[in-house]
Amino acid sequence: DPQAVRPLLALAGELGPEERRRVARLVTALGPVAMPAVAIAVLDAALPYAGRIEAAWALGELAPAHLARMWPALIERETARGLAAQGLAAALAGEPGPGNAVLARVYRERPWSALELMLHVLAAAGRLPGAEVVGASLRSEDPRRRGEALEALELSLPRRLYRPLAPLVGLEPVASSAGMSAAAIREAALAADDPLELAAAMQAAWDAGGEGAASAIREAAASRSSDLARATAVRLLTRREGQRRPTPVELVATLAQASPFAGLPLPALALLARAAREGAAAEGPVYVTGTRADGTYVVVEGHARGAARGWAPGESFGAGGAFGRPLRDETVAGEGLRYVFVPDEAVRQAALTYPDAAMALLKARWLDGSVA
Repeated sequence: DPQAVRPLLALAGELGPEERRRVARLVTALGPVAMPAVAIAVLDAALPYAGRIEAAWALGELAPAHLARMWPALIERETARGLAAQGLAAALAGEPGPGNAVLARVYRERPWSALELMLHVLAAAGRLPGAEVVGASLRSEDPRRRGEALEALELSLPRRLYRPLAPLVGLEPVASSAGMSAAAIREAALAADDPLELAAAMQAAWDAGGEGAASAIREAAASRSSDLARATAVRLLTRREGQRRPTPVELVATLAQASPFAGLPLPALALLARAAREGAAAEGPVYVTGTRADGTYVVVEGHARGAARGWAPGESFGAGGAFGRPLRDETVAGEGLRYVFVPDEAVRQAALTYPDAAMALLKARWLDGSVA
């Protein structure tokens, strides 16, 4: 059924690489009847980039001539979208609050997502070999690898399409979005299709306060089907004095600054935030020696102290259970402690779903259980 194409591709953002490939094969197996829906999906900015990438590969199988005709316009569109996002991120730099921080991060990561889509579209169209290798090389700190990747990209594109990519790949400085205030950016983002962009805009509007913030959040939540945005709106709009149950965006912002998770991409942080929960230990143990190690604790306020060291806000403790240390090897107590707990199962899922997250955790020496 061609009507199943878009829902299948929408799921791709939450699937691991092998599962995404199976989605592409399933869509391709629908045959020529699915081609119009697949072609629309490649261009659909409301779909996750992962889904659009698999749509590009499916279109390359179903209708290579159609992909050959449409890819130049897609490159132009995604280049413009990536450049716009870079400007928005620059304009939000230094703006206070978790909403602005996550919104700026959405815009900082979008150019790389757009570039990754472009690489896969070019590969599916037969113009670029090894999209994954080229993408990884463009992110590399090795000048030789970056140079080779840039050369491969330049050879795959007409100069009129390659030249505007320079700021996206770091060859030219990023220009801020001239004339756009943080308030204007937030207002525009309240109409976004991207669930995390929308949720972050809601949080930023709430953090900024002012007349009309609550009604703007309520209106945005009512007009979108995003569970993430709705959960953020509900927690903001029902918040009472003295109650501080964190929103999903606040959890993402907390995890994004914590030592083992700081390098993870936003989709992985959002996955962890969905599973995370807040807790407190004003005095006494958080856990004791010999109990099951089932997650990581991120300090939000106060301190935690073990046998030989302590942890301050922004630091984490208790990691290792997901990757080889099933029992706690010390007792940790809180001192006016408020924390966010991230279950090991969620970390395993993030590592399996997002290869960049697995690499970031390995670089943090977390997956091998060496973080205390």
